[in-house]
Amino acid sequence: MKLLWLAPNLNHYKARFLNELQKSGKISLFLLGGTPAKKDGYASFADSFAFQFREVAVPKAKWGHSLPLLRCILNWHKEARFDWIMAPAEGKFLFLVIGLSIFRKISGFKLFSYNHAFAGKSRRAEFMTRFLYRFFDRVVFYTEHERELALAAKLLPESKAFFANNTLDHKTVDPYYRFEIKDRENPALLFIGRLIPNKRVDALLDHYGRLKDRIPGLKLLIIGDGPQAALVRKAAAEDENIEWFGALSDEAKIAPVMKRADVVCNLGASGLSVMHSFIYGKPYIAMTRADNGPECWYLRDGQNGLMLSEENTSGNLDRIVSLFADRDQYEKMCRAARATAEKYSVESWIEEIECALLK
Repeated sequence: MKLLWLAPNLNHYKARFLNELQKSGKISLFLLGGTPAKKDGYASFADSFAFQFREVAVPKAKWGHSLPLLRCILNWHKEARFDWIMAPAEGKFLFLVIGLSIFRKISGFKLFSYNHAFAGKSRRAEFMTRFLYRFFDRVVFYTEHERELALAAKLLPESKAFFANNTLDHKTVDPYYRFEIKDRENPALLFIGRLIPNKRVDALLDHYGRLKDRIPGLKLLIIGDGPQAALVRKAAAEDENIEWFGALSDEAKIAPVMKRADVVCNLGASGLSVMHSFIYGKPYIAMTRADNGPECWYLRDGQNGLMLSEENTSGNLDRIVSLFADRDQYEKMCRAARATAEKYSVESWIEEIECALLK
C-alpha cells in the first residue's frame, strides 16, 4: 500500500518514527514536507531515511491555500499512484483539504488525517472540526483518549474514527542509554523543548530559583533553542548551576544529559517530550494547561510523574521537593515511566496505523 504523508514542519521526532512505518514492510511511505524554521527552535538533523522524501518550497503559513503545493501533490500522485494521502485536519488547511477531497474522487486515492480531537478550543473550532471531518475517509487520532473525546462530541461516525497512540522511536535511544535509576548525587532538573513563549521558560526559571534553596546542589539542564534563548542565556550567565546545551536532535548527544537528570520538567505546554522522558525512564513534571498536547494523557499524576496546578505554586514546590527526598517514590516513578514507554511503543503505533488504513 502506498501512502503519501504531508508534513508542513518535518522535525526529527516525526521523521524517525515515520521511518519505522516504512521499514515495517506493509506500507510504502512517501513524504512531502517543508524544512522547520530554525528561528522557532527546531533542531536540524541529518539522518538518512528509507522512505521517499520531497521538499516543497512553500512555507507552512501558505500550505492551506497554495496552488503550487496542490499541483505538486497531484503530480506526484500521477507518478506513484497513492492509495492514501494524509493531510492535516486543521482550519488553516481547509482549502487544501477540500481540493484533495475533490481530486480523490477523480484520482482514486483515499484521504485521512492524523490529529487532535478538536481543531481548536472554541465553539467555532468545534464547528470547523465537524465540517473538516466530512472530507476525510478516515480520521486517526493521536491517542485513544482523543478518539473517545471526538466520538463523545459526535464529531464523526464511529466507523471513520481510529487511533494510533503518538510516540517516539525508542530504537534511536537504545544504542546510547541503558535504563537505570539515577543515584541521589548531583540532583538535576532537565527541560527539553523549543524555547518559545508557551513553554513558559520564565516559570521554569522561577521554580528552579525557589527549589535550589530547598534541594542542595540542584542543577537546571536545558536542551532547546528558539525565540526565548536570550532569557536562558542570561540565566545561565548569572547562575553556574544552569547549563544550556542549545538545540539537540542526536540522541548520542542527548543521552549523556538525560543520564544526569533526575526528572524532566516542563511547566509550559507539554507534548511528545513526555514520551521522550519516559523512554529514558525519567519521571515527567508538567503543568495542567489547556494547550498541553494529547501525549500528556500518558502521564499519571503520582505514578510516572507529577501534574502540577498553575494556581498552587507553594504546593507544587512541596511536591517536587518530596519527589527528590523520597527514594522509594522516585524509584517507583522511574520504573512506571519506563513501563509507559514500553506500552506505547513505536511498534504498537505502527500496528495501530496499519489497522486504521488496511482494515
